[in-house]
Amino acid sequence: MNNNRTVVILASLLLLSLIGLGWLWMKSSRLQGENTGFETQVDSLSTLKYDLLDNIDSLQTAYQLIIARNDSLNVSLEDALQNVASQNEQLKSIRRQSSNDKKGLLQEINQLRALKAELEGNIGRLVEENESLRQENSQLTEQVATTEKRNQELTEKSSQLESANLTLQSDLSQLRAASVRASGFLVDLQTRSAKTTSKSGRVKNLSIAFDVLNVPQEHQGTHTLYLVITDASGNPIASDNPIRKRIEANGRVAEIIAQQSKEVTLEESQRLNFNYPVSEKLKKGTYQVSIYSDLGLLGSSNVKLT
Repeated sequence: MNNNRTVVILASLLLLSLIGLGWLWMKSSRLQGENTGFETQVDSLSTLKYDLLDNIDSLQTAYQLIIARNDSLNVSLEDALQNVASQNEQLKSIRRQSSNDKKGLLQEINQLRALKAELEGNIGRLVEENESLRQENSQLTEQVATTEKRNQELTEKSSQLESANLTLQSDLSQLRAASVRASGFLVDLQTRSAKTTSKSGRVKNLSIAFDVLNVPQEHQGTHTLYLVITDASGNPIASDNPIRKRIEANGRVAEIIAQQSKEVTLEESQRLNFNYPVSEKLKKGTYQVSIYSDLGLLGSSNVKLT
């Protein structure tokens, strides 16, 4: 009986030992599997981390190239350069981290993803800005070309007008009266309140005084004088009632457009005047005031408006 009991006890102990060993083996296998899975996850996360770092390096290179293009377009890039500096600091901080646990790696990956998204957003914004600037530069180039062409046309037209004006002035000088001259011109540019001014926008009236001296006996008597005011191109200024008159002198004939006329009696010497209210606002520039009569051009004077 005692031997049988001993055998039963030993068998029970052996069975319990086997069960314990089996449980320990299963637990060890499960832990080993979990550890292998964890290591696989960590390896995958590490790979993802370094892939993100490579992507960010490429994006930073592209970002800096776009910034350089913007710089060639003369754009203020202070904000963009500050962004680059800030992102570089973030990247250095992440590179210094070397987490080996899943939680730490996930945190680093999230930081890298945020940095990547920021870089992609900045690149997209700068690409749009570059395209907009290229379009603006293209438009400006076209405008400059158009303006240069227009300036060239205006220069040619101005040269033609200047040549025509010189010819006209030469022709008119040939109409100068031989023995009756107007001199001592005083042109007073007046405001509405009769104050003297040289500002083109304020001139409302021109008071022109001049001398006619040493008139020969044969030319004394009644004559009609004509006031002619022209701009630098020889064009008469606007008038409500322009007066067209053919002038003959020294064998030449020309047609003038006068703003005003008056009948006077010429004596041997006198000082005469015209008072002309302007019809339209005068522009800046030089104007010529001339006095004509049936004898020809008596004299002229220039006045400059600012």
